Amino acid sequence: MGAMLAQYTVEFEPGGGFEIGSAQTFVFVLEGSIEVGDSFRLHAYEYAYIPPQVNLPIFSEQSGRAVFIEKPYVRPKGDGPPAFQGDEKAVSPQPLMGDEALEVRVLLPADPQLDFAVNTMTLQHGASLPMTEIQVMGHGLWRLEGEGSYKLGGRG
Repeated sequence: MGAMLAQYTVEFEPGGGFEIGSAQTFVFVLEGSIEVGDSFRLHAYEYAYIPPQVNLPIFSEQSGRAVFIEKPYVRPKGDGPPAFQGDEKAVSPQPLMGDEALEVRVLLPADPQLDFAVNTMTLQHGASLPMTEIQVMGHGLWRLEGEGSYKLGGRG
């Protein structure tokens, strides 16, 4: 069994860019700004969802750094979701399992047309997940700031 997604970071030099592939793609800007085709201009902590088979050029006039997640799309009944953008800072955090020290921001809507989920988490100083995480689905992990350790299956 292999990974069902690809996660990578792209560092854009001024005027640099590339074209995404045919998978559905989530892009989260870490620094600077990038352009997603003629559709979106994204700055730090802003993001976009790009549907499958929409091959848009991604570029930066200045410079930028972004995390990309690509995942093959499993189409449910009906049309797939349209492209959209958002701002992580505008998403209200929700406590994880009632713990105010663990905040989760859901960046993609809970929509059956999206077979994909992307969240950010804020752990206050000293906070930890209440259990060792058990994986029931493939996922990636990217630390936006700070430091810590991540335990998976008793390893960490």
